[in-house]
Amino acid sequence: MEDSGRPVPRRLCKGCLVSAPELRYTADPRYRTKRTSSGYYLRHQNGARIKTDRVINLIWETAQGSTAAEIQSALEGRTHISSWLLGIILELMGVAELLRIDPAPQAPTRPEPPASGPKVSIIIVNKDGSEHLSTLLPSILRQDYPQIELVMVDNGSQDDSVELARRFVSDAKIIELKENIGFSAGNNVGIEQATGDYFFLLNNDTELADDAVSRLVEAAAGRDDIGAVVPKMFLWRLPRFLNGIGNTVRNRGWGGDNFLGHLDIGQFDDVEEVFSAWCGAVLIPRAAFERVGPLDPKYMFYYEDVDWSFRARLLGLKIVTAPGAAVFHKFSASMDKLEPTFKWRLGISNRWRFITKALSKGAWLNFARSYAKEDFRGFLRSIKHHDWPMSRTYLSAWWRVFISLPGILLARRPIQAGRVAADVDIFEYWAKLPPLVQDGNPVFDLATVRRIYVHALGARPSASVAQPEEGFELSMDA
Repeated sequence: MEDSGRPVPRRLCKGCLVSAPELRYTADPRYRTKRTSSGYYLRHQNGARIKTDRVINLIWETAQGSTAAEIQSALEGRTHISSWLLGIILELMGVAELLRIDPAPQAPTRPEPPASGPKVSIIIVNKDGSEHLSTLLPSILRQDYPQIELVMVDNGSQDDSVELARRFVSDAKIIELKENIGFSAGNNVGIEQATGDYFFLLNNDTELADDAVSRLVEAAAGRDDIGAVVPKMFLWRLPRFLNGIGNTVRNRGWGGDNFLGHLDIGQFDDVEEVFSAWCGAVLIPRAAFERVGPLDPKYMFYYEDVDWSFRARLLGLKIVTAPGAAVFHKFSASMDKLEPTFKWRLGISNRWRFITKALSKGAWLNFARSYAKEDFRGFLRSIKHHDWPMSRTYLSAWWRVFISLPGILLARRPIQAGRVAADVDIFEYWAKLPPLVQDGNPVFDLATVRRIYVHALGARPSASVAQPEEGFELSMDA
């Protein structure tokens, strides 16, 4: 990441972890330690924060061009940690770019870019997003893929988004709408004008690694069983931490990004399929889109990607990953402009729309019981705390579902009639690990190293190093 806070598109390597006694570790000067009433943090100069603990902050402060043995010696009397576990923490902090390592690990070389390939239409739906387009459009121009067209649907912007897009990409297809028709409908409009063999739906608040399109196409090439290909999505301000690899909707809570907040050490590179794509960055073959149909414009925002992905899966298509394709996302940057009650209304109503359209009767009952309890508790909580705007939001969301019910049931019929897959088989692709975030910040502390990363690395202490402290568990069952 540059000093400006913008991520430098790069390949994120699996196997960057190294372990050698001659390595020296230095605290990255872009961070500062911080302690608040809610705990310890490492705060980047761009404002991003990582939730840590006392031990991690001590290690960071102690790393001043030091070897692991020197750091171990400096920590004596301040905290007890084995040399074996300290080595793992130092390596992870190097990958996270919290520490600088000398000599630096050498990243693997990129494969040669393709000389030709099927055309990819990048579809961007934009609303007053010039500040984001100024980052995204140059990254599109840097792509090493030879066949790209840009289609931008502008939802009535009042800023200079359209002029900016024309200045960066002179041959872009720009569709100027007079009003905001929403994300789902906007993508459908863009796809109607696209001429590519693949549609790459992309949020305007993203940035692409130089080979992102090549890696996505590579994952889809020669396969007719694919509904969509999802990249690795990274946090834009903390570009070694995951924003997600697709997403998941369960029978409790809200839909969420898979593996949000996890440090990427290649532990998810073997995940071949996910429950759902996220339409902020997804490659869809034209043939799959024509078979599944357009995004449901009634969603506007939220759950439109799960709805489309589930319909694709019901037809036997797969939602696969391209772990080599990196996209950086300014988490919630676009949605933060929306009114909170508006977002809540869409979230509450849209999850009901999804389960009523897509799920079998048995699965619908399972989800509906949980959602009804959660909604009712939330409604009562808003009344108890005199949060009348939220109380009205719940009522408005339920009314939105009620008046839409005839249309939802009408849309349900062909979906259920054409299904070839069972819901239970699709639920097998729920993400198996929870997010690692607290108050929106990635968590990297001693507990997560022990519970998550040691297991992900398959690490075991060798006979030549100190054994882990008593009671240390490698099992994920704890």
